[in-house]
Amino acid sequence: MECLAMAFRTARCSAVVRSASSGPVPAAGVPGARRLRRARSLLNFSLVRWVWWPCGWEAVGVACQPSPSAAVSSLPPLSRPQLAEARRVRAVELFEDGVSNAEIARAVGVCSESVRRWRRVWEEGGASALRRRAATGRPPKLDDAQVETIRAALEQGAQAHGVVAGLWTLERVGAVVERATGVVLSRASVWRLLTGRLGWSLQRPERRAVERDESETARWIAHEWPRIKIGAVNIRAWSVFLDESGVSLLPQIRRTYSPRGRTSLLRHRLNWKRASMAGALGYHSTDPDRGARLCFHLKPGSYDTAGLIEVLE
Repeated sequence: MECLAMAFRTARCSAVVRSASSGPVPAAGVPGARRLRRARSLLNFSLVRWVWWPCGWEAVGVACQPSPSAAVSSLPPLSRPQLAEARRVRAVELFEDGVSNAEIARAVGVCSESVRRWRRVWEEGGASALRRRAATGRPPKLDDAQVETIRAALEQGAQAHGVVAGLWTLERVGAVVERATGVVLSRASVWRLLTGRLGWSLQRPERRAVERDESETARWIAHEWPRIKIGAVNIRAWSVFLDESGVSLLPQIRRTYSPRGRTSLLRHRLNWKRASMAGALGYHSTDPDRGARLCFHLKPGSYDTAGLIEVLE
């Protein structure tokens, strides 16, 4: 599959360049002419070579003429490392054909010194020595097995690890990592572990009441709600969803600007008041084309049963 994907990508790239090179080549004095010729020579490489590398450099002897539909493929574009590797692939082909360094440099769009360096590497280690290698660096402190152990521990939830609030922070995750693996990570390393290897992100959690009964909710939707809709149709009534909430009139504390060393004061009355608001969303049972109606009601203090009935009326 890796060979096939690379072959498709190479065919698509070659088709784009070859279709663009079907017109006349601009003169040397035309702006952008050198860049256009360099791009054409850079990407006009053999499909067989790209199939060789992922398959262990076994020559398959297949010539491929890419179809015009390859230019509109949905495959992602080649990255810069892949394009740099394409230069070296083309250079290896020209090395084997006995082309001089100067001609190769002009063909792939690099300086002669780079071609001379590639030739030395090719003569010493062969074509495989010019393959793109993985980035080197300091090995990770956690191997894949330890990362999966941490993943399983974190998916138990923060409360399972003694966090009453149920929210993860970098310090709390670092403590779980140390208990599970014995490895101490800095805050930056914990962040890279979460966002990189674990695929987590910083999110705002949704609120959900502990008293919520999912099974009862499903039963009401499956049985009670159809019965209510049929009854509303029979009497040509409205189906209304009503909810109310209280609002504190106490001023909210938010960050503000003030001179250094002088904390700003927000003065308010100690006996703060309260307001309540109710919202109703209604649907007509026999005329759905009329759409929904949304109504709001606001009053000081709190609602009682009589007040909510008044809102409905």
